[in-house]
Amino acid sequence: MTTQGRRRRAEEPEGTPERDPSGRTAPPAPRGRAGRPKLEPMQINEAKVIWIGIGLWAAAFLILLPFRKDLISDGHGWWLYTCLAGAGLGMVGLPMVGRRKTVMARETEHGRDAGRDGGGRERKGKDRNKAAKSKPKNKGRGRR
Repeated sequence: MTTQGRRRRAEEPEGTPERDPSGRTAPPAPRGRAGRPKLEPMQINEAKVIWIGIGLWAAAFLILLPFRKDLISDGHGWWLYTCLAGAGLGMVGLPMVGRRKTVMARETEHGRDAGRDGGGRERKGKDRNKAAKSKPKNKGRGRR
């Protein structure tokens, strides 16, 4: 049997547990699909990134504004509108990031399934308390 494309390290035989710097065996890393280590998402400030993007689009608009006539005569007038659209869409995205942060904070605070029905949809108002109640009655149909 050959080991095509795979080489084993000579100093560690296969199956030897990895050790941390103190010499103790390290716990195995959580594995995802295909045996790869499971990666955790990076923690970033999304609102800050969006504000930077809005600033860059606005700066590009202000830089191109003095050249408006030349851009239009050369057929590149849409560049100005692209800058405005980029800044405008960034403004639309800011409230979405705020709502996402609120939902994520609520989920970590109350558990992942808090406020959800069996299908994964958000329950509204009075229906939250009725989720565990009995089956609906058959109206208009009598038993025989």
